[in-house]
Amino acid sequence: ILGENRAAINSFASDGLGQLGPTLTELRRLIRDLRQVSDRLEGNPARYLLGRDAPKEFEPK
Repeated sequence: ILGENRAAINSFASDGLGQLGPTLTELRRLIRDLRQVSDRLEGNPARYLLGRDAPKEFEPK
């Protein structure tokens, strides 16, 4: 099996592994950004869903 796939294994070892570090860095950034969006959405859902601040609560006079 290894003999049949030697070219693919060598290609992955020389090219693929070198791209692993930058890919992981980018995934960490993506996770950080998604957490920020999630926190903002949780804090003020109206602003994200409706494009404005939360409506003011009605105050009877």
